[in-house]
Amino acid sequence: LPVDGLKLLFYSQVLSGAIAPLLILTLLYICNNRKIMGQAVNSLWDNFWGAAAALVMIGSLVFLAVNYFF
Repeated sequence: LPVDGLKLLFYSQVLSGAIAPLLILTLLYICNNRKIMGQAVNSLWDNFWGAAAALVMIGSLVFLAVNYFF
């Protein structure tokens, strides 16, 4: 292939990191839905740490985008 394999691996991981916060937020939505989870819904601390992880990942993605494109 005319494309460097290491660049493909790098960009696939960047895409994976960009999608991860969306997956975390989707998981939080599902874990807080009593219709799906019943009595096993997330606690306040679970929601706090899940949201914190998503915010850190979104912040890292913004930092990467700003440093890469600007």
